[in-house]
Amino acid sequence: MPTDAVMNVILETDGTCLVDGDFLPVPAGVALPTVVLTHLQMEAAGRAEPVYAVIHDRAQGANPLPLCVHPSGASEPWPEYPRLPDPEPPAPAAIPRWVDLPDIPLARPWSVLPAPYADHLEDICVGARPGDLRERASAADRLLAELTEVFGADHWCTLVPGHVRGDLAYLCGDLTLGARTFIYTTRQWQRAVGPHHPMAEVSLRNAVGCWRRLPVEEAHVIGGTVVELLETAGHRDAGAARTHLARLAAAA
Repeated sequence: MPTDAVMNVILETDGTCLVDGDFLPVPAGVALPTVVLTHLQMEAAGRAEPVYAVIHDRAQGANPLPLCVHPSGASEPWPEYPRLPDPEPPAPAAIPRWVDLPDIPLARPWSVLPAPYADHLEDICVGARPGDLRERASAADRLLAELTEVFGADHWCTLVPGHVRGDLAYLCGDLTLGARTFIYTTRQWQRAVGPHHPMAEVSLRNAVGCWRRLPVEEAHVIGGTVVELLETAGHRDAGAARTHLARLAAAA
């Protein structure tokens, strides 16, 4: 068998998977080995012939696992596989810098993120229904945790899905989380690109919208920060927000 007919599967230490260099999505809650085996079974069924693969589990540091998967779905070790060199890990993608900040279309925010995060955010955003918003919010939390580790909490690649997370919080009725999320993203946008950048402005607008719908005591606690952000932006509603905050203080 020619070695180029053998599929190389790499299980990375961060839980991602590459098949012949292509990213294999792993649905939330599904074990990685199950995803890999299902993919190989589908390949074998589609080709109507056995599929041969060598699995390199970098997370476990184990020896390569040669596997033969039949169109029926059955699988077995493949002892006589050609000895392939352990594939080199893909070169890490260049980390986008703030100076590389693109125009961010709010209707398609995932389009500005580097792979594979763009696909992850698109899956979270597209086709959302009222019944699955909390599941999508959990997926957004996992994506944010990963992006924070890769880029940092205040990088635009993290703030863009952070904006989506704030939207999901609002749609789920969690106004406290929505307000605090948008307050954080507004502050970071204002610091990095100025208060009149479109992302800073829409983030501030959403923060104010969540804040005005909060119960009195919660709104009073964070109201000073909201007023501060409005004043930083020179927003025409800063005066009205100060008046609202005074009323909250009297009622709290």
